[in-house]
Order: sequence, then C-alpha cells, then structure tokens
Amino acid sequence: MNRMSFLRGIAAMVMLLASSSVSRGFEGDLSLSKLPVKEVTVFKDGHAFVLHEGVVRLDTEGRVRLDELPAPIMGAFWAASADDRVRLKGVVAGKQRVPVRRPALELKDLIEGNIGRAVVVTDVDGVGFPATIEDASYAHPAADAPGTAPPSPSSVKGNELVAFRLADGVRVMPLNRVRELTFPEGHSPALTREEERNVLTLSFAPVDQGQRYAPRLPETAAVGMGYVQRGLRWIPSYRLEVTGEGTAKVNMQATLINELADLDEAAVHLVIGVPTFRFKDTLDPMSMQQALAQLSPYFREATDPRGTPNFLSNAIMSQTARMGEYSGAGHGAADATGDVGDVNVPGESVEDLFVWTLERVTLRKGERMVLPIVAFEIPCEDRYILEIPIAPLPEMRQQFQSQYEAELARLLAAPKVMHRLRLTNSATHPLTTAPVLMIRQGRPLGQGMMTYTAPRGTTEVEITAAVGIGVSKSELEIERLLGAKVWRGDHYDRVSLEGTVTLTNYRAHAVEVHVRRYVIGHCDRVGQDGEAKMQNVLELAPAATSGAGVPTWWRWYSWPWWWWRMNGAIELSWDVPLEPNQTRELNYAWHYYYRP
Repeated sequence: MNRMSFLRGIAAMVMLLASSSVSRGFEGDLSLSKLPVKEVTVFKDGHAFVLHEGVVRLDTEGRVRLDELPAPIMGAFWAASADDRVRLKGVVAGKQRVPVRRPALELKDLIEGNIGRAVVVTDVDGVGFPATIEDASYAHPAADAPGTAPPSPSSVKGNELVAFRLADGVRVMPLNRVRELTFPEGHSPALTREEERNVLTLSFAPVDQGQRYAPRLPETAAVGMGYVQRGLRWIPSYRLEVTGEGTAKVNMQATLINELADLDEAAVHLVIGVPTFRFKDTLDPMSMQQALAQLSPYFREATDPRGTPNFLSNAIMSQTARMGEYSGAGHGAADATGDVGDVNVPGESVEDLFVWTLERVTLRKGERMVLPIVAFEIPCEDRYILEIPIAPLPEMRQQFQSQYEAELARLLAAPKVMHRLRLTNSATHPLTTAPVLMIRQGRPLGQGMMTYTAPRGTTEVEITAAVGIGVSKSELEIERLLGAKVWRGDHYDRVSLEGTVTLTNYRAHAVEVHVRRYVIGHCDRVGQDGEAKMQNVLELAPAATSGAGVPTWWRWYSWPWWWWRMNGAIELSWDVPLEPNQTRELNYAWHYYYRP
C-alpha cells in the first residue's frame, strides 16, 4: 500500500457511516517506538478519527512496541502495514516492563545514571577523592535477589548506599554522606529505568514476493493505525457584522480543544454534521482501561432536558466560556476584534457531511487553539417578531397549585417584540450550529445562536427585545353557552372569547412586525387581514410552547381524554407595517368546548 491508503480508506468509511527512528532491536529488546499522528478527523461531539503513520524499526521477531496505548470506542480500532514487504500478523495490548528515560532530578538519580563514569566525590566533611561510580545498591533492593526477603521501607530509607571504585579497592558509603560530585569527563543528565506500562505491540511477518530464497524481515517498515476516540473536538463560532446595506460580513473561526494526543504538523479535518457512533459509550478491549481518563467539561455528554444550549449534543455540546484555558502556540489565532481578512480554508462535501481541512497543525495535548476558517458576505434582513404562546384557560387554572402562581405570572407577563436578523446562506458551504456575536458600526448588538443552514437556506438569529415597539394584549370571555354540543351523550359548554393585540412604534423609522398568537379552540374571526391555521399542538412553533415542546404549565393540568377531540390548536398571524408613532390594533375571536 502507498501512503497508508488502507487506513485512509478506514477514515473515509468512518465519515460515511457518521456521515523515528529507534535503534535496530534484538530479541528481548523492550524499547518503545513512537508513531506520530498524521491526520485527525474531528467531530463537534468530541470524537475524532486519529490516523497514526510512520516508518519504524522492527526487532528480530518483526515486532514494534508503541509508546502510547489509545482508548478507542468499540469496533473502531484498526492497524495495518503500509509496506509491501511485510504484513500485519496481529496486535497485542498488555502490560510489559519497558525502559523509560527520565531526567536526573536528584543526586541518587545522577549517580545511577552515570555508573562507570569518572567522578570526584566530595563528602559532607569537605574531603574529596577521585573515583569511578561502581554501583548504586539502593537502586537494586534485596527483593530482586532470588531467595532473599525484601527489606522494610523504613530500613531502606535513610540507609541508601553507593559504591565507588578507587585505585586500592571499592569504597561503599551512605548516599547521605555525599555532598557533591564533579564529572571531569562529562556526564549523563538522565537515567533509564524499567517501568511496567500498558504497551501496544504490532507483529509483522515478511511477504513472499516470489524470491528464490525465504523472505526476510526488513529493518524498517511503514506502519500505522487508526481509531475513533473521544478527547479532541472543535467548537465553531461566528462574528457577524451588519453593514446596514442588506448584507452582513461573516467571519467563522474554530476553537480546537486537544485532550487526546500531541499533534505535530498534522492535517486536521473539521466536520460539520452529526456522526453516528453506535458504540461511543463502550471502550474497545484493546484500550486496556476500565474507563477513559477524566476529560474536561467540554467532552461531557449534555443531558439537560430543558432546552438549553447544552442539550444540543453534537450540534454544540457545551460551548460556554471558561476561565483558565490557554491557547496553543500554533497557527493563526484570530484577533478578537479585528477582521480576519480574506480567509478561505479549503472545504468539501462528503456525503451528508461538510469538511474543512487545515494543513500542518501543531497542538500539544492539553492545549487549545483558535483558527480562522472562512470569511464571506451574505444577505441580511432585520426582522421584528412578536410571538405570544398558548396561555392556560380559566378552567385549567383552577387545578394549579398556589406555588405555581408566581411562575404563571411570569409566563403571562406582557409580551415583547424581538429583534432578529434573517440570514440567507448564499455561501457554498453550510452554516453550522454555533454562537454568533452580532456587531453594527463597531458596537456589539448581542450574542445569539446560529442554527444549521444549508446553502441557499435561511435562518434567523435573535438579537434582543425591540424596546422601541410597545405591546399590550387584552382578552375577554364574551359568552358561555351551557350544553351547546352533545357528543356520546355528554354535554359540552361553548366558551367564546375575544382578544386584542395593540402595537405602537416609538422608533424614528418604519418597521414591519410579524405577529403570531397561539390559542386553544376554534377560530371564529381574525381581523386586519390576518390568517388562522389549525395546528397539531405537538408541532407548534417553539415560541408557541416556550421553546420546550409544550408550555411550562402543560404538566400542571390533568388533561381529560376528550379535550383534543373537542378542541384544536390555532396559529393566528399578521404582518403589520408600522410608521413612526403609529398605533395599530389586531382583533380576533375564538371559542373552545369544555365539559364541566
């Protein structure tokens, strides 16, 4: 295979479904190799497809031991050979004792790391003598010797010994008697010790290519592995500058959060779309771990059922700002206020996903990075929206408990006209769910939520309440006909109501307000060229139900079995132009049936 074509095929499959060298080893050599990350495909839910690739040296048994054991999700770990001369025999994950090189931070580490070197030893009395470091007996406790009992920790601590070879013999002295060491011929500032670690061992066999002699293992081979693991995610964000000429300038940037592995000039693919990882909560047995290491809140599952931004799962997860983070010293961090300029990171559609590709990204594990992605201009239109949700009827309120009155008063407070921006996506790539900071004439208007919008689609982003447009609402019961309707032998009263919504424009310029009023029952009349539509109550617009599927008070009432057989849900709508200082009234009438 050439340049890991097999593993790149695995990466493509994942997207479709979701939408060094080391010295030549010898038998028994336990040195570790490093397989760098070449590519990562990053999803917004915190999962990433990681592709390692590199040329490594094989030991005499055709093995290579990797220095880091991944924690992939079930069924998403693949290893392969990218070398025509060898084939993969198998992969073993397990605990092994391996040599690990550490810096010498203490005097005893320095002695152990320089056994056999010439040294001038100065003791605590200031007496110096030339010698050669012979041994550091404290580093080889008696427990290592067959047939000997291990010493107690208390007997070892404070009684560590070191041996120095002098011209007339070996001098053994307590370590705490050594004050300083002078190395006249240089020294090693580190030492190597064996540690028990989880190790991933890839075994390869030579490929018979038709030679007249038996195939032999090459000294080096191109190998790699790919897996899906949680720990690397990207968070998009937008800055939208309203020009006032029917357009808006949009800058998109990506924040990379890396808690998975070091990236060193790796290709990073940022995916817009919702992947499906069926076994994302199950670790693959190759991970050798009972659970993933504790990740930051950026990688926790969002389970809040109250319609908050955290409940958007892959769409946004938890994108609230947190203190104490730091940016990686990598590529092109965007200025917080200045224009990112003519940015255009390459992107392409892959099935149901859209992928941005960033080349040569360097980001260490534990770092964060901000990268400008794209800048473009799209049509933008001011919209003023008044949406009045369903309110409980008088018969329903009789069942409400007293502690709900304050909450009900808040829900029924005077409605407000909301100022929104309607955006038409004229770009060739989709807009994704993300925070958006809106600016006009250099001043922030507010922050809202961009929602996924395909090319040529439209979306609306809410700015704030339009305080320059006054709203008042009044509704009155005008008639109650007892037993007006009979069904299955039961008598139902007909309750008729009338309502008025009053709008006043206190602004210096004309506006058009789009009004939506939602009621329960049957429409009798809607004035001022308004429209009435019967709706399924479970499919009403979010504003009709306080954004939570149903109104907050919905579960406070015990709905009788006949209610939706006798009544429906109505959407009343108007498009109301208002000149400066103009006041307009919108009238409507409806009725509902109730069985006492």
